Amino acid sequence: MKIFFFGRYEPHHARPHILMEALHSRGHTVIEYSSMSYARLLLYSFRLLLSHADAVVVTGKLALVLSQLFRWRIPVLFDVFISDYQNLVRDRNIIRDNSVISRFLRWNDKYSLYFSDIPFLDTATHRNYFEHTLHVSHGMISLVPFGALASRTPRKFPLIRKTFRVLFWGSFIPLHGIDVILGAAKILKRKNYDKIHFDLCGRGQTWYMMRKKVKTDNLTNVSIHGFVPSLDPFVNRSHVVLGVFSSGEKNSLMIQTKIVEAMAFGKAIITRNAPGVSGILVHGKNSLLIPPDNTYALVSAILLLYKNPARAKLLGVHARQSYKELMSPEKIGSILESLVLRAKNNSYI
Repeated sequence: MKIFFFGRYEPHHARPHILMEALHSRGHTVIEYSSMSYARLLLYSFRLLLSHADAVVVTGKLALVLSQLFRWRIPVLFDVFISDYQNLVRDRNIIRDNSVISRFLRWNDKYSLYFSDIPFLDTATHRNYFEHTLHVSHGMISLVPFGALASRTPRKFPLIRKTFRVLFWGSFIPLHGIDVILGAAKILKRKNYDKIHFDLCGRGQTWYMMRKKVKTDNLTNVSIHGFVPSLDPFVNRSHVVLGVFSSGEKNSLMIQTKIVEAMAFGKAIITRNAPGVSGILVHGKNSLLIPPDNTYALVSAILLLYKNPARAKLLGVHARQSYKELMSPEKIGSILESLVLRAKNNSYI
């Protein structure tokens, strides 16, 4: 089949590329039409109007509106990804709840789904949020799990010589709970666990604040690297990967990209226990799950794996197995393929 990807997203945005790789793995032809330029996106929409494909996968609400130009010819699958209401009102608190704008966002989240033939999300918990909070019809939204890029291949468990390395990567937004990680590092330093070292990669909203905290508390067991061109050197030498730790609502709805990537790498994972990871992460089998906003629980989990590296290695092996069973490119490609066929069969074209 021939499938177009159409949307407004940054080149480093992983989700569309994961979906494209998944369809490639099933032998389908995939052509991408994406841009951050509104004018170019409009131009692409007219090009798609004159093109033939079996389906178009759309990312972003502006692209979804433009897709109505060609939807009468080509079925549209919409990667919903997040709720703007939940993101801007409930999570970031940028917009006051019950304001005119927040009500518009709720309305837009719900009724944008009707602009596609098949909308989809990543987890059942995320779908339940749309059904219960936004009153979306049950069964309207399909599920396509989050995955990882093909470059996220399994890595060997490194020998523990002088240092036991704990790795985090991300965009340093509040819901990641970096303060919990630094709190754990402070306790471990105070208890003289000098062999445990934290590597924090990435940059974002709280980066300067967290870097200042590292200096103020003299956390010599923490290295904040900022943006790194490649995660490979850090992943290869890490023994444990950290997920997210804040009690934010968004954390409870989805499984974060970094966690899926850590599973693909075959690394031991410590992260917050939440409904969004239910059925994917199992405490004690392929991960260690702890309560949110709990520094002492994170310390205990790190020490458990530090003192028992064989268990850390086994958690990573099981994490990789779970990834292959639930979220591999072949698995996601098969799910997308079935949605495309369903959209074609239900289409009035």
